Amino acid sequence: MRSPTPAPGIFRVVKSMHARKALMAELVDGFVALPGGFGTPEEFFEILSWSQLGLHHKPFGLLNVAGFYDHLIAFPRPTPSPRDCLRPSTAPSS
Repeated sequence: MRSPTPAPGIFRVVKSMHARKALMAELVDGFVALPGGFGTPEEFFEILSWSQLGLHHKPFGLLNVAGFYDHLIAFPRPTPSPRDCLRPSTAPSS
């Protein structure tokens, strides 16, 4: 059984950025990238890559507020990878 997600405001010190991402991935049930800075797409693509490698099977997505991620969504996809990694959606799924 995994450990419960810490309450907001819990501060954990880790040794590296990779350790930080691995801890976040361990503690969450899914990932949502909100509009942000340069680190946000970097973290999103790492989670996408981990999914492609089978390192996790958790849902992940982009919250495309006011078209913030339009260019990222249109970014060319590697071939022959299926396009189902990034699919636009206008409503949350159940």
